[in-house]
Amino acid sequence: MHHLNIYNGGVYSAVNPLLGCTSLAGNFPLRLGDKLINAGLFARVVFVPIAIGATPIAQWATGGALQDRIATAYRRCVAVGLPVTGVLWHQGETDADSVISQATYQAALSSVIDRTRLAGFSEPFFVAKVAYPFNTSASNVRAAQAAVINHGNEIWEGPDTDTLTGANRDGGNVHFSAATGANNHADAWKTAIDARF
Repeated sequence: MHHLNIYNGGVYSAVNPLLGCTSLAGNFPLRLGDKLINAGLFARVVFVPIAIGATPIAQWATGGALQDRIATAYRRCVAVGLPVTGVLWHQGETDADSVISQATYQAALSSVIDRTRLAGFSEPFFVAKVAYPFNTSASNVRAAQAAVINHGNEIWEGPDTDTLTGANRDGGNVHFSAATGANNHADAWKTAIDARF
């Protein structure tokens, strides 16, 4: 298993902390990669971590500071001959902890997906249901995430990670715990990926 560093395009063995993203103890990709390979779904897994913690959807949407981050990752992969199988989108907690309408979030998320398509990426884009700030779950954000799903356009349901509570969260009840939470998060993503592949 490997990962590509979005900042320099280099491909490295996958070990925590992964390069290119903000890292937390409950980081799940390595567990997910093992599960996908062990299940025989893929012979090789290369992650391209781009996540930046505590960022609202507006930063990723058109006009935001991170608007080209996914497209840049895609171009890095193309440059080194790596096929891209899918995008795993897990964002929403910061927006759920603020005042944002379903329409505003949905429009912003749609623009994120549209920008990946303009960059040439046509493979599946998986959208998790996630809006879990401090023991609450914002229905407006979750509804927006559900509303963008369109299998004909290769936009697929990711896991509902708001259901991962209790021992799945760390002591602050926000991030996933390093063992239980990360493992169950990986299982949930594998189930979502299995539904498409």
